[in-house]
Amino acid sequence: LLVFRAPGRWTLAKMSIASIVPLEDGWEKIKNEGIKVLEEFLDSGSIRSSVPQNNDPAKPRNVFSKANYAELYTTVYNMCTQRTPNNWSEQLYRRYGEAMSDYVQRQ
Repeated sequence: LLVFRAPGRWTLAKMSIASIVPLEDGWEKIKNEGIKVLEEFLDSGSIRSSVPQNNDPAKPRNVFSKANYAELYTTVYNMCTQRTPNNWSEQLYRRYGEAMSDYVQRQ
């Protein structure tokens, strides 16, 4: 429990503790919501209609929504900062490298 002092009062807030992200669960999320979406964009130039775009054509197009990008980033961060034996940084590095290598070879 954390205690915050707001002007004129004290507030209690529960601390959020991230649960362990299993390797296969996290990798499926990264692969399906990140890598496959990026590959789809690179192959076809199409972006999912749910992703908001800039009105300025001089700016790059968004492949991911801000919320989706933040969710993917958080998943990777959590998986790479978990304590041993649940620290998946080496496995994610290897799998991501293999995924990129596979994509390049398919082109």
